[in-house]
Amino acid sequence: MLGLRLAEGVPADRVSAWIAQRGDARLAQDWEAWREAGLVAEENGRARFTERGFLVSNEVLCRFS
Repeated sequence: MLGLRLAEGVPADRVSAWIAQRGDARLAQDWEAWREAGLVAEENGRARFTERGFLVSNEVLCRFS
């Protein structure tokens, strides 16, 4: 998940698979809410924090633990 902080991000399908594997419906809802709020962007099959998302990335990443 720390790869979300990189400019190139991480494969979006790996994030989705990881979230699905956790079995936490609220985490999936949170992920969608972060995307809608513009904190996370998905482009060319990769997910990454936006500039705005990077500012709150510590709080977002805590949700993944």
